[in-house]
Amino acid sequence: MARKRLNREESRAQTRQALLAAAAKVIAKRGFGGTSVEDVAKEAGYTRGAFYSNFKGKDDLFIELLRDDHGQMLGVFHEVFRTTSDAKDLANRLRLFYGQLYRNNDHCLLWMEARLHAARHAAFRTRMNALIDENYAEITGFVERYCELTGETTPIPPSEIAIGLCALAESVKFAHIVSPARVDDGVANRVLELFFGSVMRLDV
Repeated sequence: MARKRLNREESRAQTRQALLAAAAKVIAKRGFGGTSVEDVAKEAGYTRGAFYSNFKGKDDLFIELLRDDHGQMLGVFHEVFRTTSDAKDLANRLRLFYGQLYRNNDHCLLWMEARLHAARHAAFRTRMNALIDENYAEITGFVERYCELTGETTPIPPSEIAIGLCALAESVKFAHIVSPARVDDGVANRVLELFFGSVMRLDV
């Protein structure tokens, strides 16, 4: 069967996704500072020109990479809420999903690299903070929705719960990467599930 010929928009989207995937791989291995535009383009199988036809520069690509990564996680949350109406089932699925967040090591390294870069570069920090605010708003909405469905209340405001949940997940991920013997799969999973269940009062 003949392969479908891509139109201009489809081809551009394909190139963009290939560059993002290549960037995730190279940055996780070499760090943001050690990764050049040429490195990303070469890994993706494209030219420097192809890179700049899709992104203004490394910072622009990095922000989009982070946005795509967090969008995938938010998509899972949306799907859980869309397909679950029973409060107990919702609580269990949310706890299980949160308990597995430590597993994506490459994505954790990307966020760590982004935070270090943001600490050193004000312009990037402004863009990253805007993205993080969007993410917090989404997570806050999930917490509020959960409370509506279960009748539970949180011990602190949902917006602060969102900050805590994100910070804990990132910290456990990083500890798992750096000290996998001490923070192994079982420890990471139990810590995340316990704290998530406690703060969200998942005893329905």
